[in-house]
Amino acid sequence: METVVVQHGVRFKLNFAEVYWNSRLENEHNRLIKEKFCKGEVVLDMTCGVGPFTIPAAKKGCRVVANDLNPKCAEYTRVNCRLNKLDGGNMPVVHCMDARAFVRHVVWGDGVSGKRKQGEESPTPHAEHSRFDHAVINLPATGLDFVDVFRGIFDRDRWGDRALPQVHCYTFVGKQLDQSEAETAEGVEVAEAEVRARLFRGVVRRVEELLQCEFPEKEQPEIREVRDVAPNKRMVLVSFRVPEAAAFATASS
Repeated sequence: METVVVQHGVRFKLNFAEVYWNSRLENEHNRLIKEKFCKGEVVLDMTCGVGPFTIPAAKKGCRVVANDLNPKCAEYTRVNCRLNKLDGGNMPVVHCMDARAFVRHVVWGDGVSGKRKQGEESPTPHAEHSRFDHAVINLPATGLDFVDVFRGIFDRDRWGDRALPQVHCYTFVGKQLDQSEAETAEGVEVAEAEVRARLFRGVVRRVEELLQCEFPEKEQPEIREVRDVAPNKRMVLVSFRVPEAAAFATASS
């Protein structure tokens, strides 16, 4: 069950019995890295798998800190870093822990949650990569649930004028509206484009619920359909910049 697959010149060693892999997402992996990441930016790959985002981003010149709860995924990511001859300054740092704990570790260091009460002095931030530009959550079934980690984890004084990070989260949505949403006063069937728009707005509302704030009008999330997964399921990517109201929130706000 162990093999090596190649995507856009990058080799990935893996065992299909121990890790997840889907070759149909090759173009999506390449698109996100090509369109969103720039050389020198810091990328957190919160659920890295065997490295389909981690390694190409590092080869592009990004500084990558990767993580996966599955020890085999973390192990294969390290193997694949060496397989693709990454070394020195572009060698990703790979962790094996819960995704929320990973983000808190990168920003604040071990044992610090990043949540602080109103009036409480902020702890000293973790020295390495405490400020980052992108976070990728490539776990469509449950990845959206990790978005709440970005609420209240940032220190305003340390962040300064630097733009808050962009989060790129893959998730699943249906293809049909609930019956109550689909019904109209005239009994007219809702057009497919409107169905998609309403379903996508539902994803935005879910993110806002997790962050406990609304997105500013000029910073609305971007939602892109990736592929059909099942007769009533499609995979989408929601990309958004963490709003200031969420990023610098305190425990009491």
